[in-house]
Amino acid sequence: GEYTFLHCTIANYYRWAGRAKESVKLSNKTEGIVGLDKCDFVNSIVYGSVTKELILEKEISTSFNYSFHNCLLKADETGDFNFSNIIWNQSPMFQNLNIDGTFSYNFELQKESPAIDKADRDYSTALPYDLKGSSRLNDINPDIGCYEYIGR
Repeated sequence: GEYTFLHCTIANYYRWAGRAKESVKLSNKTEGIVGLDKCDFVNSIVYGSVTKELILEKEISTSFNYSFHNCLLKADETGDFNFSNIIWNQSPMFQNLNIDGTFSYNFELQKESPAIDKADRDYSTALPYDLKGSSRLNDINPDIGCYEYIGR
């Protein structure tokens, strides 16, 4: 298949049972399917409560084409050329992760987040507004993830 994920926030903090598996697994090992033709993550966050939230599972005999560009990832750091401008294993500093036990999660960024102003502006023009309708193009640079930080 072919996939593009632009300005996504994939955050998994499931607390109601034990969780040991990653949130995102890219693989070309599925029976009957020939490889992964294209899978691009751009200006996106993959983070959560387990040690690694991204796993790559490669089989040499089929295509495995992927890229991560201007992303914040919780994963094994790699020198792989498919990764560019990555923020490795730094908390995105979300607004609320159910710390108070209210089952309330807010994946907007706090002002100290390393994801602020780190997105690639060229890609952001294709998706100029975040989930709340805020413009990604009004400040120095867009933010990584699905929400643009608006100073509070």
